[in-house]
Amino acid sequence: MAAYREYPDDELMSPQQRALLLEVITALDAGETDIYRAVATRMSPPPPREEVDSVLRILDIEAIGYRPGELGAVVLSRILDALGSRGQRRRV
Repeated sequence: MAAYREYPDDELMSPQQRALLLEVITALDAGETDIYRAVATRMSPPPPREEVDSVLRILDIEAIGYRPGELGAVVLSRILDALGSRGQRRRV
């Protein structure tokens, strides 16, 4: 399983969600053809297929802009930034 560390943004994305995101990116970068199977074999317990599909849809969002080979931590940072700015708009 891809390593992750504690972030001050746990209210935006849980450690389990971050781990899943990093595993999906690892599988994409490895050229896996069945992303769910690749992720499910590396995570215990395996995540629901719907969660893996959700991560893939998030990575396809233009504002996130995932590019193959990009460090997972960079993508994670963009996602957390997007979630954080969305929350700030709501608080105003």
